[in-house]
Amino acid sequence: MACILLCAAYMSAARAADDTPPAKGFAVGAPIPADLRVTLTDLSGASVLLKDRIPPASVDARGALLVFWATWCAPCIQEIPTLRSLNDFYRAKGFRVIGVGMNEGGDTLPLVKAAVNRHGINYEVLFDARGEARTAVDMPGIPWSVLVDGDGVVQWAGPALPKDASARIRAILTPKEERGSR
Repeated sequence: MACILLCAAYMSAARAADDTPPAKGFAVGAPIPADLRVTLTDLSGASVLLKDRIPPASVDARGALLVFWATWCAPCIQEIPTLRSLNDFYRAKGFRVIGVGMNEGGDTLPLVKAAVNRHGINYEVLFDARGEARTAVDMPGIPWSVLVDGDGVVQWAGPALPKDASARIRAILTPKEERGSR
């Protein structure tokens, strides 16, 4: 009992020491939280900030599709061919697909790397070694996808890819002045 109370006190003190709680939730129609602090690992083992990979921080991207997945998740694996196709078609237009491997169910960076090779994944894949993404994105499960436009505004979020993913991507890649005239 004393250990439980001590742990609870420690966690409370740790939260109080960090005045800014991490951002939580990617709400459709809202920008990615300005205080998003999610550190991921790229396939070489280097630490990267998720926020630096998505618009508007990533100045070379006009939009991004974040796909949260695991190597053991059958629906996640079934989406890979579609994600490869979306990446092939829209990459030259400034759109990026970013896979985020979750550290759930025993997944590790080596397992994610092996899955990338086994499934021929041609888009950027990062690994959430510390489990920060689940909390920040506030996702109920995997697969979970988040479509972000060039301004960093969430245009869609949900389980699996929407059937009209390509149309949604085309819409965010269409210049704003053209969108308004339709």
